[in-house]
Amino acid sequence: MRLLSLALALLLAPALALANDAKGTPPTAKEARNTPTSQVMEGLAPMDRTILDKGQMTDARLAAFIHRVNGFEVKAGELAQKKATSASVRDYGRTLADDHAKADRDLTDMAKRAGLSLDDSALTATDKEKLGIEDNKLAVLERMDGKNFEVGFGTVLYNGHDAVIDMLNRHRGAIRSPELRKFVADTLPVLEHHRDMAEKLKGRPLPQGRPPVKSPR
Repeated sequence: MRLLSLALALLLAPALALANDAKGTPPTAKEARNTPTSQVMEGLAPMDRTILDKGQMTDARLAAFIHRVNGFEVKAGELAQKKATSASVRDYGRTLADDHAKADRDLTDMAKRAGLSLDDSALTATDKEKLGIEDNKLAVLERMDGKNFEVGFGTVLYNGHDAVIDMLNRHRGAIRSPELRKFVADTLPVLEHHRDMAEKLKGRPLPQGRPPVKSPR
């Protein structure tokens, strides 16, 4: 258990946040399967709500960040469809993957009209680090099973959506492109719906180590 706690601490330390950093290697499948749900809730820290606060805000930077977020959400949704045991979580995963795939198609079309590039060149080192932290969380979830996976999944998706919603609300006034401004306005309600759905997953009662009491017939 001490080894597992150390692995989670290393995984989520800011200095080891980049997804390609060898020191940020996720726990093994065996370790992740044996992780108590309470540790999943505590170990998967929220995305920093100060994302995109450092450096000059530009339309290209904001659009590139959203593009990366869409890719993460599609992967997360596909993972839920593959690993979740309950139909409701699989359905949520399908909703995530479908909505964010559509959002990214719309974003790509909008970027072409607005003359915006979606590549990573507009992102700062801090942006990439924050995105790397989220990628590492997904790698942890891939090694979890059952209710641990589902509650951990809800936690990661709630925190991620909440941070991105906060970021968009704080920076939407600085958007210069009318096309990007409209895209953000149309996207925010969808993100809020995803966040609310995730909150129900992360708020499930934690197991107390006792078998459930059977209701009398």
